[in-house]
Amino acid sequence: MNRLKQAAVTAAVLAGMATFAPAAHASTTPPEQSTGTLSGCSTRISGNDGIGSCYNTTGVRKTMIFHVECNNWLDGNIDKELEVGPYSTVEASGHCWSSVDWVAANLL
Repeated sequence: MNRLKQAAVTAAVLAGMATFAPAAHASTTPPEQSTGTLSGCSTRISGNDGIGSCYNTTGVRKTMIFHVECNNWLDGNIDKELEVGPYSTVEASGHCWSSVDWVAANLL
């Protein structure tokens, strides 16, 4: 991914961040699935892996924007865009060689 597109994806994730899991807490925010009407995302950190999951409760396709911020500058940050079909769940992950600072996932 070129630098301009990577910067745009990172900006989109930061601007509309649905969930945020800092490494210090490494907790997960459950997706808002309980009502059956809200789409949502959750993130978690497991060792050197950042993991995000998004659930789409709408009848239209959406795009999951996923970002893993690695702690060491030698690690490249991970940015992904994934299609989430109607009424489905998508999971993404990224690995850092040192450690994960934070993970973000958002549905657009």
